[in-house]
Amino acid sequence: MMPPIQTRVGLILEHDNRFCGRSAYSEWSREARSPTDLWATAFGIDVDDYARDTLRLLAVCLTSPDARVWPLKLTRLLSSHGDPTVGFFAAQLVTSGRTMGPGTLAGAAALLATWVELDDDGRAALLMPARTQRQRLAGFGVPFRAADERMVALKAAIDDTPARNGRHWQAMTAIVQAVATFADVQPNISIGSAAVLLDLGVPPERCGLGLTLLMSHVFLGHAVEAASTDAALQTLPAAAVRYVGPPPRRS
Repeated sequence: MMPPIQTRVGLILEHDNRFCGRSAYSEWSREARSPTDLWATAFGIDVDDYARDTLRLLAVCLTSPDARVWPLKLTRLLSSHGDPTVGFFAAQLVTSGRTMGPGTLAGAAALLATWVELDDDGRAALLMPARTQRQRLAGFGVPFRAADERMVALKAAIDDTPARNGRHWQAMTAIVQAVATFADVQPNISIGSAAVLLDLGVPPERCGLGLTLLMSHVFLGHAVEAASTDAALQTLPAAAVRYVGPPPRRS
């Protein structure tokens, strides 16, 4: 016999549903200002005006909608068969590794979470492999351009709000300053996003999922559009194909 499910998420009642300790129809219907309030609550974030505005700024700065980026190109390719649902979900699943997308936040969030618990000697030791062995530090490195425009925008936005005083945001600032003393490498959006999410109470191992939710509008836009416009992606035009092999046989 299976044990009963222990959950804080909610349950269905006869005349109401409950979500995270509140009535869906008599409480959340008045208190939730947007769907973001509901997913933030599910994440364990205490939703208030500060959290709402911080998440809003992060979502805006994470908006990187170029269809030439391969996860978005894949979104369009999968949606080209007419079903945006396939493109929306499948393309995000394949970005869950450690090299790009939500997976990149794992190392950056762990770095920040560790940094805030260490003294000066421990922090120096934490950066030593990057300093002496040129090991890549999580949250650093910007391919093909001098700076990550998303990170530049996020820093400008956060520095104008109380979120700049967050423990992990301050840690991120200190790490960036320390790295600049021994390496010419710029921070990317993953360490900035991790700092914001950690300061909102998201555990390090869940920051990647938070990033996925905050960037979902970019995937959604391409999925919906491509399902209506990109049928040509289903096949390559004959002019783009060069066959190398034996000639066709007569049958």
